[in-house]
Amino acid sequence: MLVYPAGRAPGSCLAIADTHCPTGSRCPQLVSALRLARRLGSGCLIVLGDMFDALHRRTSSEELRRHLLQAVSGAELPESLYYTTSLSSHDPVFEEPFELSLNGASLLVVPGLLQLEVEGHELCALHGDVVARSGVLAYALNAAAAAAGRPLLLEEVAKRRFCAPQAWLLAGHTHIPGLDPERRLGNPGSWKLYWGSGLRYWRPASFGVIVITRSGVRLLRPRRLETRSGRG
Repeated sequence: MLVYPAGRAPGSCLAIADTHCPTGSRCPQLVSALRLARRLGSGCLIVLGDMFDALHRRTSSEELRRHLLQAVSGAELPESLYYTTSLSSHDPVFEEPFELSLNGASLLVVPGLLQLEVEGHELCALHGDVVARSGVLAYALNAAAAAAGRPLLLEEVAKRRFCAPQAWLLAGHTHIPGLDPERRLGNPGSWKLYWGSGLRYWRPASFGVIVITRSGVRLLRPRRLETRSGRG
């Protein structure tokens, strides 16, 4: 799998996953996440794959820019955006990492694993489908592992394969939010609301975000007012 070291982020970051935005229109989930990043004073937003719902084909950088501008619908962007695409479905297909300028913000697209330093924390960020391609299977495996007392199992497997022990592994894909400060694993969960047909999605969205600041790494679920935190 492609691994891309991106250096240091400009300040604190907020990470989300699985917004499953429609193509060609405004994406309320992404706009809400951008507004939250602004309220929290985050200098960057990391999208851990499945940003789009039905764009899994070879796509030019200019076409992606057009879809993103439609999705954010004029919302204020942080200084830097990072997008680790799904390799199996939903997201556009790219062979190599590349950068775009988006309304004055810098966007880095990584079809693989992003290595990034954020406020002294080493991050390994990816979508997560490299461990189990099917999102349904990934959900079932992590749900069963959590019931057996081992949450974030697929994230743990990915970290063992691709990341240093001191790094935080952040992933999406399973739609199950969680944070483990001891194992340094995190998943913000899903923001998906509807199927492409407009029917309500069968798994409720968690609307989770992972906030990385100098003081620590936290999982927030603003709509439920639930938080878990881990330092170091």
